[in-house]
Amino acid sequence: MIRGQSLSPTEIPCRVHYAGIVVVVCPGELEGTAEALGSLPGVEVHFHDPDGGRLVVVQEAGSARAQEEGFRRIEALPGVATAALVEYRVDQPAEAAAEPGGTRNRST
Repeated sequence: MIRGQSLSPTEIPCRVHYAGIVVVVCPGELEGTAEALGSLPGVEVHFHDPDGGRLVVVQEAGSARAQEEGFRRIEALPGVATAALVEYRVDQPAEAAAEPGGTRNRST
């Protein structure tokens, strides 16, 4: 992009919203719940704690609203006792971060 040039709405780089969520699962439901979580769009199960009945998932979405809707879907899954949002990040594509004045939120 040339400095000072405006972008049309279809050319604006999309931001990506990431949520780290700890899901506490009802006894005996760990594997089935993990499978159900993994089938949700934008959700990946990263850690299983069979002894504690917990799963750690990362959800990726295109907006805060989509994150909230996804979080509500997770809470409503059979076998989910509770879900807690423990981390939330908003990132933008590398091309946008490389532009003058571009910023990028990153975990360190």
